[in-house]
Amino acid sequence: MGMPNASTKAMKSRRKNFGATPLMWSSAGGELAEMKRLMREGFGVNEVNDHKQTALTYAAEAGKAEAVALLVSCGADVDHKDRYGATPLIYAASGGHLETVEVLLRCGVNVEAANNNGMTALMKASARGHSEIVKHLLNAGANPKAEAASGETALHIAKRAQHPQVIDLLLEKWTTKPGTSRG
Repeated sequence: MGMPNASTKAMKSRRKNFGATPLMWSSAGGELAEMKRLMREGFGVNEVNDHKQTALTYAAEAGKAEAVALLVSCGADVDHKDRYGATPLIYAASGGHLETVEVLLRCGVNVEAANNNGMTALMKASARGHSEIVKHLLNAGANPKAEAASGETALHIAKRAQHPQVIDLLLEKWTTKPGTSRG
């Protein structure tokens, strides 16, 4: 039968890790040189694991802004949804990764994308008290009045989690008429 080759080992490894590719792992680590090598070897930026997550999902969740920028420049789908309906922006916002959120916003992501529970990036950031991310998402056009499947808005979520800075940001946007500013 002989020794298993590298391809066989990689396939066995992928099955153990929910189908994650080496590119996904190097993206999560922000290993830019390794990512470039793997892409040259044929690992696709939009390949998915068993949870329908891509290398961009891994990089965004880990807060690796440079890896996110590299993947996007190589054609990664910025609005890809995994099996939970979550996008890279939702993962970055939930994790408090401001620089990664900024990179994704510059790439024109859909700020209103919601996961399978109707939770948006704004709601996730509000739940965690990430006020700077909330500010960036609101400035990018995120709707503070959007409702999750539960009927809650980002404001409800921030109040429940007791994040006063986030509550203030959301209230200001909630009560400001389009085309006007407060202050």
